[in-house]
Order: sequence, then structure tokens, then C-alpha cells
Amino acid sequence: MAKRAIGIDITPYGIRAVQITEKNDRYRVEKSFAEPTRRSSDSLPAILKDLTNRLGFDSRAPVAIAQDSHHVFYRAQRLDPTELQQVRAGDSNLLEACFPIEAQQILTEICTLGRVETGSNEKQQILIAATSEAALKKRVDLLASAHKTPILVDAEIYAVRASVLTNYPQIAQGQHIIVYADECHLAQLILQEGQVAAVRNTPLYLPAQRQEDEAEKTIAELLCSEVGLTWEKVFDHPLDTGNQLLVASDLSLSDTLVMELQERLGCPCHLVDPFRLIEKEADVTQETRLCVAQGLALRALAPKQITGIDFLARFRSHQKPIVNLKREASILASLFVALLVVWMAGLFTERFGLEACYGQLESQIQQTFKELVPNEKNIVKPLVQLQQKLTEFQQDQRQLAPWTTAHPGLMTILYQISTTSALQSDVVLKDLLVYKTLIEINASSASPAQAKQWQQQLSALPHFTNVEMQDPRLNPDTQQFDFKMVAKAQTPRGHHETQ
Repeated sequence: MAKRAIGIDITPYGIRAVQITEKNDRYRVEKSFAEPTRRSSDSLPAILKDLTNRLGFDSRAPVAIAQDSHHVFYRAQRLDPTELQQVRAGDSNLLEACFPIEAQQILTEICTLGRVETGSNEKQQILIAATSEAALKKRVDLLASAHKTPILVDAEIYAVRASVLTNYPQIAQGQHIIVYADECHLAQLILQEGQVAAVRNTPLYLPAQRQEDEAEKTIAELLCSEVGLTWEKVFDHPLDTGNQLLVASDLSLSDTLVMELQERLGCPCHLVDPFRLIEKEADVTQETRLCVAQGLALRALAPKQITGIDFLARFRSHQKPIVNLKREASILASLFVALLVVWMAGLFTERFGLEACYGQLESQIQQTFKELVPNEKNIVKPLVQLQQKLTEFQQDQRQLAPWTTAHPGLMTILYQISTTSALQSDVVLKDLLVYKTLIEINASSASPAQAKQWQQQLSALPHFTNVEMQDPRLNPDTQQFDFKMVAKAQTPRGHHETQ
């Protein structure tokens, strides 16, 4: 599946954009765009939005941009391992005097590493690129206003290097120099075995009203002096035929300029062709000024294979997290709703579980009721019916046996009365009435003395107290002595009377 990326080169005087696809390790430029922005009415966010809305650039493709060269500075330093670790950690205090940027605003990236021995101390020769956090934020905010988010922010000369190495892979061997010129500055990058040995930015002043030959003459003079000085400072010898000079420019340069540079510097010179090994669609214009945008797109496609620098990662690590109250409130509301849903689901689950247990309990109650009361056919409320049956059973049992120590049972009372009456052969029991604690006995005897003797025997029983004889009289028909014996059942201490 083809991968796609977009490189956008934003300069003070124009915007260039390139969309590249990669398939089977082959690159193809699908779309390109170049438009000046010199008029006060030109809106950069509107032009950036048109890339997607009007020109058909892929809105989902990753985007890479370059920091303006006026805000990128390079410095070669020799640092010991401790200092190098501090720089890698983003400590800018060590480099405060190296760049024209406030210490708290410095964003640094290590470009290359070398090693140099200084006596017993080992130090590393490193090339550091730096930019201002405020300047980078302005560039990132510009893309944000067009609803675009870059995945990396490179330097212009490093983007040119990515384009040149892709189209001229042979310069990865040996020592060569890449030059990029626009209307405001001249950038030089020296390669040694494919690695960056030195980078230098030089301001370029061109008159506003000028002829093309005047611009070429100015650039030629500056290149001849600056390129030679830079090369000799790095390698301690002048350029020769084994070195190549590759020139990329946002300006229109002629072959005459290239021939003049080759003659004066004494090395092969070439105008960079950004489509030397990269294919393009038929409607894509073949312009050298697309080098930066093309290199940025290549970096976005393969940031690990096509190396460079990335100020964006360091910039994001410096940024404090911005609290979006609206977003936080929506997240909190979502969490509350989710918690409420989980809580309600738990309640319903618990309810269903309790209902299932209640159904099982009802089934067990009915089964138990059927086993205890097999003759009951009409089962409505088993628990209530079982309680009623139990109450009736208790009442029946209390009439026959002492279920509690508060009252003697009916059988006990009958047994004791019949036992004592049997001792008096002349005493005849007629009827017996038992209340809760009161017992009434209607009886007859041959004489009052026998009735009195039976009274004494009843009083001696452990369950009776206050035995009284009432209504003693002689029955003229039977010539028997009729009487009523009233006794109270004894209640043990600490118990209340119950039936």
C-alpha cells in the first residue's frame, strides 16, 4: 500500500508544497504548489487551507514543515560527556552564550557528533542547531489556523540535504558541499561520508529592483568567497575536482552561473534537479525551488531512514499541558454517565439475583408446607397458613400437656384430681371446669367431713393453691352432700399467666 506525505515550505515571500507517495521504495511527486505571498492581502492560512480544499492535497497525509532560516542558528562545540548529557536533556543554560536567544527560549538539536582527545580528558566535537521557542510556536500556530498539525519541523538546509541525497546518492561518499540560496540568505552544508560536517548561514542582500544578471553576479561573488572560506576552515585545504558543489535555489539561476562557479572554485558544480531520480505526475512543474518542500515530504515519509533534525519534539517537551475546560467537562460528564450506567446495571443484576433467590425460597416453603400439612389443598400464602396451623397446634397442645412451666396441663390436673378423689371413696365428681388459673369442681360426698378432708388433700397438691369449698348443701333427693370446690393453679415466680 502506498504511503503519502506532504512537505510545506513557508518563506517570507512565498509558499511551496509537495505531496509525495512511496510505493515499493520508489517515490513519486503527485502534486506540487508554488505561490508568492508578497501582497498584504495574501492570507497564509487561506492559502494553506486551499491546498486541501481547492488543490486536492490529502488532508490525512502527515505534514512536515521547515523553520525559517532567520531563526535557526548553528554552533560547533566541544563538550565532555556530562555537558553532552545536559544538552541532550534540554538544559539550555550551558549554551546561553552560544546563540542570540534567551536561555529559557532555546530549543536545541544535536546534528552530528565527533570525537577529539584533549590530553587525559575526552571531549566530543558536536554540531548543535538551535531555534527560538517563540518563533517555532508562531510557525506551528500558523499551520493550526489552517487545521493542520505537523509531525516534524526541520531546518531548510537539512530538507535540501534530504532531497539532494535522494536524487544524488553518490554524494554519500566523499566530501561535498550543498548550497541553498534564496532572496534573504545563503546556507552551506558540508558533507563528509554522508554525515554533516558543518553548516553555515550567511545573510544575502539583493536589491529590490534588480536584473537577473545582477542577482546572479551577486550570488556568484558571495558563493566564491564564502564556499571557499568555509571549506578551508573545515578541511584545511581548498576544493578540488574530487569534491562536488550542488546548488539549490529559490531564485532563477542559469547554467552560466554554474559554469562560472565551476571555473572559479575548481570543482564540479551542479544545479540540483529535484526530479533526477524521483518520478512526477505530468502536471507537476520541474522547479529547483521545490527542493525544500520535497525534502520535507521525504523526511515525513521516512524520518528514520532520511535523517535530519526535528525541533518539534523538543518544543512539545517544553510546552505545559493546556487545560481544555470544555474537553475536561465532557470527559467528566462521560465518566459520570458511564458510572451511572454501571451502577444501574449492578442494581438490576442484583435485583434479578434476589428475585431468583426469592423464587427458590418460595418453592422450598411450599414444598415444606406440603410435607408438614399434606391434607391442606388450598395453598395461598404458605408462611401465613403455616403460622396459623402452628398457633392452633400450640393451643391444642396446651390443653393436654404443660408446654410451659407457667401452667399445668389439663391431663396433669385431671390426673391429680382423680388420684385424690379415689382416696375418698364417697366423693363423686360431677363436672370439672378449667380456666387459665382457676379450677371449679362440682362434687358430692356422704358427709361434710369427707368433703373437708378432700379439700385438705387438694390444698396439699403442688399445683393448687387457695382451695375453697363453696355452696355446701344437702341434696334431699339423694341424701348426699353437694358442694363446689374452687382452686387456683400455682404460677411459678417470674412467669406471667398464659393460656
